[in-house]
Amino acid sequence: MQCQQELRGRIDKRFCSDSCRTQYHNEANRTRNRRFNYVHRQLKRNYAILEMFARKEQSQVHLRELWLLGFDTKKVTGVKLAKTGKITFELYDLTYRISDKNQIEFEKTSLTKSHLCSSNYSKKI
Repeated sequence: MQCQQELRGRIDKRFCSDSCRTQYHNEANRTRNRRFNYVHRQLKRNYAILEMFARKEQSQVHLRELWLLGFDTKKVTGVKLAKTGKITFELYDLTYRISDKNQIEFEKTSLTKSHLCSSNYSKKI
């Protein structure tokens, strides 16, 4: 299917080698993988930015400062409605809220199975 070489072996064989099979699937998934890679890179960037402030033992930072560092508020791993009625965003094991004064208030939480499986959220938005 990739290099058009004659196939030998099993009757249902579709590729002459592992490298041809890998190349075929990489090309077929290139557009989809680009989208995933972009989102994953931004999630990692967001996490690194918040973690930098967490290491400095800061629990608040102005949203403008995060934007200047490349933070994208649209890329999160979870969104919850807290019991207080405020929206809480999750970024792996970091949880943050945006205050009325455009301050990000965040904390590091323990990463549990509920963080990894969104179906365990008590209320989705």
